[in-house]
Amino acid sequence: MMNIQTNSTWNVVDKPYVTVITPVYNRQSTIKRAFESIQRQTFKNFEYIIIDDGSTDDSNAIARDFMNATNIPTMLITKGNGGVHSARNAGIKNARGGYILALTLMTNFCLTAWRSWFEDGKVYLQVSVMNTLKSKRDALMKMVMK
Repeated sequence: MMNIQTNSTWNVVDKPYVTVITPVYNRQSTIKRAFESIQRQTFKNFEYIIIDDGSTDDSNAIARDFMNATNIPTMLITKGNGGVHSARNAGIKNARGGYILALTLMTNFCLTAWRSWFEDGKVYLQVSVMNTLKSKRDALMKMVMK
């Protein structure tokens, strides 16, 4: 059984450009850092879907608090544990954006900035990432989408 909640800004944006989805399972120790990173984004035309995949720690409460405090259109899906793939699928099923960006809390990367611009009919989404390892602190990843 799934429980879906949205914050007050969810219906303000009808067609977001990007949907960001984050599956969560027992990540109370790292989830706040990820939410802070989402909150700092300079690219604002996105919605955020958090999928709690049956966490037994405080991950759901932390996610709900973030959803209710942020002005980012946010949905929290709470479901029984089915694995990361079923969590991602639940997020994709509810996504309204033209592009989907799946973020996981299980990596060392935190997004710090997104920028998008149009050139020659292509969409370029630049993702700046920060790794907790000093040697990779200045990593920059670019994704080109058509």
